[in-house]
Amino acid sequence: MDREHGLSLLEIILVLAMLSVLSTYLLPSYHTYIERGYRLAAIAAIYQAAQFVEQALNERGVIADSNPLSLPIDLSRSPAAGRSVYQLEIQQEEANNGGYKIVARPTEDGPMKADVCGGYELDGLGRRSNQSNAQLTSELIAACWQGRSK
Repeated sequence: MDREHGLSLLEIILVLAMLSVLSTYLLPSYHTYIERGYRLAAIAAIYQAAQFVEQALNERGVIADSNPLSLPIDLSRSPAAGRSVYQLEIQQEEANNGGYKIVARPTEDGPMKADVCGGYELDGLGRRSNQSNAQLTSELIAACWQGRSK
């Protein structure tokens, strides 16, 4: 009997089994990679916003409550193009923050809303911190600022 050209049922089942095993390992790695990219984009945006604020402060002096400094539209979100994942804002001068604090918060409907790193903060003295519902150790905060969550 001549065999028809094509795949047998056993060959199809083997290919599907291999694809399911590969996807079990690849999908979590892919999601981790994407989340790290979002974190690093937020960190880069915070530093760009801090440069903007420092330049504005040098040009006009201190932040005045009557005329608060605000970020331009392209610096007020991360990433600057496409779907917004983090919203950035300037918080005004407090007792010990060096004149300002830049805060990047995950958007309410964005992919990072439940991220363990939460929001990112950078003050005028260069101190970095995170806003999160989780207990953040200094090691986890350092990992978050490197784009990792563990």
